[in-house]
Amino acid sequence: MAIQSVNRLYTERGGTHSIDNIFTFFETWEVLTDSVDDDESTAGKASGLPRLGQPHDKFPLAICVSVAANQSDDSPFIWHIRINYDSKVDIPNSVNPSSTAAAAGGAQSSPANIPENPLQRPASWRLSSVSTTEAASTWKRVDDNGNIVPVSTAILNSAKLPFDPPLMVEVTRPLFRITKNMPVFNVGMATSLEGAVNSKKWNGDKWCWRISGVEGANKFENGVAFVEVSLDIMYRAETWVTSLLDAGFYSLDRRHPPNDPDGALIDIWTRMRCPVGGDGPFPLDGKGKKLEPDKPAVFVKGLTSNYRLADFAKILSGFL
Repeated sequence: MAIQSVNRLYTERGGTHSIDNIFTFFETWEVLTDSVDDDESTAGKASGLPRLGQPHDKFPLAICVSVAANQSDDSPFIWHIRINYDSKVDIPNSVNPSSTAAAAGGAQSSPANIPENPLQRPASWRLSSVSTTEAASTWKRVDDNGNIVPVSTAILNSAKLPFDPPLMVEVTRPLFRITKNMPVFNVGMATSLEGAVNSKKWNGDKWCWRISGVEGANKFENGVAFVEVSLDIMYRAETWVTSLLDAGFYSLDRRHPPNDPDGALIDIWTRMRCPVGGDGPFPLDGKGKKLEPDKPAVFVKGLTSNYRLADFAKILSGFL
């Protein structure tokens, strides 16, 4: 079984040029075999035919996107091969957008380099954004002359304290979706990723990236069973650490028990009052005491327990 000849036909060809400057072309080749046992796979892969991803010889902006083999009605040894070209290929960018390969227009993004085995394909990246409402902590003030000061400062009232309630603003967060075909993916793996915050620098500073969603679906392609896993990773330049004004209704003192003057010191909370009325809450000094009027506001910070720190270089090693 062998290929006898491969020839381009100068019939059954054509093309289009649409108003949005998209080019599509098709052409037909004739392949002659020497055996009736030769099938469409043999004919479609004959040496000399254009290959997937190969540019059109006259219109290089269009690349080969499909190869279709049809046996001739006149002879079992003759196959007509239709080659389709397109200048707009619907394919995800398979290169990490922060990588050197992407910056150089890396070859991984070419359709010709997509492996048949879905488990051997690189992760695909998609960039979008998410809008949400959050409490603002800094701004660029307008000065007495009506000009916006270029340096950001904390949002404070004239008493140098945060507004209560805080100013709420709409913000947009960048969101990367990384999709990778995995041989195995289960609930335990999903829960280990959900809510993770980068503990070390990863595409920027630490604590700025959070896995906000995990999806998985069983797939079967080219004889291979796999799980298509998608991770949504959201970016927050201010980090995912929460900052709260240290304030409350009670002050904290360390005293001896009232009935045991020599006993061990214990925590005692005292309700604070305002001399001119009002029940609080009142700003605290970071040590449980009421904040003095001439002192700056104190904020307490922390990562809430619904998030957890993780080394993204390790937990995402199978995806990148």
